[in-house]
Amino acid sequence: MRYNVYHLPQTSSKGSWGYVRDFIPEINLSAGNHTFCTIIINQESNSVNQFWMNKDKVIHFLPLVFIGIGLIVLGLVAIQVISNGNSSSEFSVTPSIVNFATPEITLNDLSGKKVSISDYRQQIVLINNWATWCPPCEAEMPVLLDYYQRHKTEGFILFAINAGEPTDDVVDFVDEYHLSFPILLDPNNQTLVDFHNDNLPSSYVINHDGYVVLAWTGPINRAMLEKYVTPLLEQ
Repeated sequence: MRYNVYHLPQTSSKGSWGYVRDFIPEINLSAGNHTFCTIIINQESNSVNQFWMNKDKVIHFLPLVFIGIGLIVLGLVAIQVISNGNSSSEFSVTPSIVNFATPEITLNDLSGKKVSISDYRQQIVLINNWATWCPPCEAEMPVLLDYYQRHKTEGFILFAINAGEPTDDVVDFVDEYHLSFPILLDPNNQTLVDFHNDNLPSSYVINHDGYVVLAWTGPINRAMLEKYVTPLLEQ
């Protein structure tokens, strides 16, 4: 949805007011002593909102007017996005194509068992760094779970490495989302340090040679996984 925003002085000549008036007949020009007007035009519905102001108040209130206009426009755009059903789980960053040796990662799973990523060279490995307090991490979990369940019998494994949270919080989250892929605990955030990336979520794909070949910083959707990870499973 697009909006035009005008902040115009009322003039009797064929100036900016006259130009707008030619195209938007419903604008009211009989405003008495109100000599400044802000107009927001919805280009799709052609609806018009006017905000009048006395000239002697312009200097004091003009900054607030622009802030208010910005909030109104942002609110209208947000409503449109929500009404279209867009969600963060549909958004994805495009992975970077990289090539570097995988750091040595050995962490405990939820049962306390030590797990070394290097023991899974026979599979394509996706590492996902995440936290329960991270909204995009939460949004992408159903996507990761769906992809894991579809491809786990094709030589694919996913390790979700939690960034430094108490075990009980992680367990509650895993139970809530019915996560079936392995969860590893990283109480000291060593994985984030080893990958030189403390942003969440962040994900990495490791090939059979033990090299990281794909790297994401940000959420992943299914289309990106199918486009970039699935071909590695077919090699």
